[in-house]
Amino acid sequence: MSQFGNGEVGGDNHWTAPVHGTTADGQDVTASFGTDGRDGEALIARGHADSMGGFYGSSGQKGHDHFGPDGEPYGDRGQSD
Repeated sequence: MSQFGNGEVGGDNHWTAPVHGTTADGQDVTASFGTDGRDGEALIARGHADSMGGFYGSSGQKGHDHFGPDGEPYGDRGQSD
């Protein structure tokens, strides 16, 4: 099984597989990018998530924030800065 966060595990028909990255300020993040009707949207979490459950979460307990094409918050759950 591939390690989570390397772009090879997870995602679905609307989201790319999550990847680990670092912001310009040096903060670790995990991100997934929208496709197929969600182009320009992003799911972002603070830190390098180590599991799909930790990143995607479950109903009412999402492990990421959701941003629109212009950076507007679609779902601010306090998971990113």
